[in-house]
This record gives sequence, C-alpha cells and structure tokens, in this order.
Amino acid sequence: MKKVLAFLCFVLLFGGLIVYRWHQRVAAEGVIPDLEVIPVEAVYLETVSFGDRISFSGNIEPEEQAAVVCKVPGKTVLKVLVAEGDRVKEGDPLAVVDDSLLRQQILQAEAALGRASSYSSTVAADFERISALYGEEVVSRRQFDHAQGEARIAARQVQEARAALNQLKIMSGYHTITAPVSGTVLSRLVDPGDTSSQAPAFIIGSGDRVKVSGSVPERLFVTVKAGQKTQISVDALPGRIFEGAVSRVHPSLDPATRTGKV
Repeated sequence: MKKVLAFLCFVLLFGGLIVYRWHQRVAAEGVIPDLEVIPVEAVYLETVSFGDRISFSGNIEPEEQAAVVCKVPGKTVLKVLVAEGDRVKEGDPLAVVDDSLLRQQILQAEAALGRASSYSSTVAADFERISALYGEEVVSRRQFDHAQGEARIAARQVQEARAALNQLKIMSGYHTITAPVSGTVLSRLVDPGDTSSQAPAFIIGSGDRVKVSGSVPERLFVTVKAGQKTQISVDALPGRIFEGAVSRVHPSLDPATRTGKV
C-alpha cells in the first residue's frame, strides 16, 4: 500500500512539473492561446429628476357662471321652459311665474291714468278760459291763481299715474325669468308649482374656458402651489390630455374629510 501511494505522488509531481515547464515556455515565446472575445458596451449614467406627481379626480365647470334669481319672490312658478344642458341666449325665457295679481294692478293703474288725464284736460281748459278773462280783467287775480294751481296739480297727477303704470309694466317683465347671459343651463333649481324666492332658480355657465375643482388628501395638499402646471384627462375623451395650471388653492383643510380644495 505504501508503494502505491508513493507511486501516485511521483506521478502527480511529475505531471505538475511538465505543466509548469509548458507555461514558462509559452510566456517566454510571447504566445497567447486563442480566447473567445466578448463584446461590451459602455453606458454613462446621468441623474434625472422626475419631480413629484399627484393625481386626483375633480369636477369640470365653466369658469364663468351666472346665478339667475327671480325678481318677484313669493309667486307661484307656472312654467319651466328649459332643462339642464340646454343652450340659451341672452334674454331667452327660462320660466314664468304667476302675474294674475299684477295684471289686475295694471288694469287699475290704466283706469287711474285715464281719470287723471280726463280731469287734467278739464282743468286745463278751465285755466285757459280764465286766463283769457284775466287778461281782459274780467276775473280777479285770485281766480286766476286758483285755476292755474288746479291745472298744475292735475298735470302732476297725470305724470304720477303714468309713472305708476310704467313701473307696473316693468314689473310685469320680471314675471318671466330670462337668461342674463348666453351659455349652458348647468342647474335647474325650480319646478312648476314652486314658490319663487331670492334663492337661485338657474345656474348658467358662459364662456369657452373651464375650470377643474377637486379635493387633495392632507398628506399631498402641502405640495400643491398656485401656478403649478397640470395635465387633465377626461373619461369622455380617452387619450386626450389638456394642459392647465393651478389657479387657486384653498387656504385650509376640510376638518371632516381632511382634504383641501384645489
């Protein structure tokens, strides 16, 4: 057994000596065995800032809106002539409220104006007659002054009656609610049978510009500043991106939802 181990050790030493001699000869002759060439590409790294991005949902509304209020509160709404989404022009009728009482008042005012005009014509004729007699010194100065005063009072009564009638006619126009601007009916807040009040009856959006309003969570709210650029997408227009900017940031958070309005 010892002879076998000795023989194996001799073989290993002899083989190692041969390999060592071969490496020395290759190094001396400058011969390098063929090796596989692996191509490489140098890549330069650059630091790029992507910025902070947040996203939230919001409501799209016209930038300019007009609240339409009935000018004669306490009247019954008889007709509503438009629906939400309708396009209207300035002056178009939106609703009609009950004007039956006003029509009676107009009839009474017209009758009063007629009486005042008739009386004024009578006293004016009397004053003209007395004035002629006064010129001929047939009547006294007192009679002349009295006739003149009656004529002036009658003329003033005609003016007052006519002004009252005109005012009632102006109020008659208020019983038809009209659009103050051209645009789209965003909200219809009255129905037939309702009682008119000082609260808005319609909301009309005008102009071509729109605004987007939404709520941002508290943890992101502090990062939103006025003037920041925005990108807006609309579900109804897939694939389209609209550019905008933050115009206003609400100064405080909603205590109930812990969100801020933008």
